Amino acid sequence: MMRNPRELLAALVLVVAVGSIASAQPTLTASATTIEPGATITLTVAGSQGQNFALIGSTVGSGFSYGGTALEVGSDVVIIAQGVIGAGGQVALGFTPPFAATSLDRYYVQAVTSASPSFVPLQASAGLVLRNADAGVPVEMGSNAGGVLQTLALGDNYILTTPPFVAGRDMRCLVTVSAQVDPAGAVPLGDSFAFFRAGVSRNGVNTNQAVYGHYIQSNGLITRQDSITRSEVVTVSAGETIRFGGFLGGVPAAAVGAQTSVQTSYLCQ
Repeated sequence: MMRNPRELLAALVLVVAVGSIASAQPTLTASATTIEPGATITLTVAGSQGQNFALIGSTVGSGFSYGGTALEVGSDVVIIAQGVIGAGGQVALGFTPPFAATSLDRYYVQAVTSASPSFVPLQASAGLVLRNADAGVPVEMGSNAGGVLQTLALGDNYILTTPPFVAGRDMRCLVTVSAQVDPAGAVPLGDSFAFFRAGVSRNGVNTNQAVYGHYIQSNGLITRQDSITRSEVVTVSAGETIRFGGFLGGVPAAAVGAQTSVQTSYLCQ
């Protein structure tokens, strides 16, 4: 019996939709990708409910294939976990990368799914690279290429000199900052131009360490004053956009208009 054309079209759309769901590429995400040795992270495989899944790992990022599909793991591949994706379309798994008592600096993981328990054919996620936090600790360093000049205004002044960078992880930074003041007019001998600290911009918001500041004191001459340098340890958080420089606080009226040169360097890890 011939079916109504509309019914045939609806059935065809349903078949295409189901086939698309069955062959959808899985995704693999991690709660962290830089991991301390011995620490456990969560790996989440997202796919289609009812699909078979396998989570695989390797110390090498290429060279192994299965069922005609090249994978992002090597010949030392191991199956970390295997099962069926349940309701909700995802599976969360605890995993401890093999970083303890080893010099291994990275480990590769990937998820594959299939309608068949033999995983032929299969769909593969993009691979993830997990990094050993103790092996080659990421270092961020920099400085301004030359002194940055700024005219002092009344009160607090931030003179940020380094190019911005995005912190890739929680880090501690050794910041060394130097300043030299060239007054616009006479400032009495021994009077202060400002108190001096390291300045920090976090996502565009200026802050300083709020610890005791060294004072830049006048030598009584209308000429460049002795330079002043200090170092501070500054903590930055992963994802923050950071700039460093100098903070000259409490500038009095007598020092307004002075030209100040600031040089900054930093090392973060």
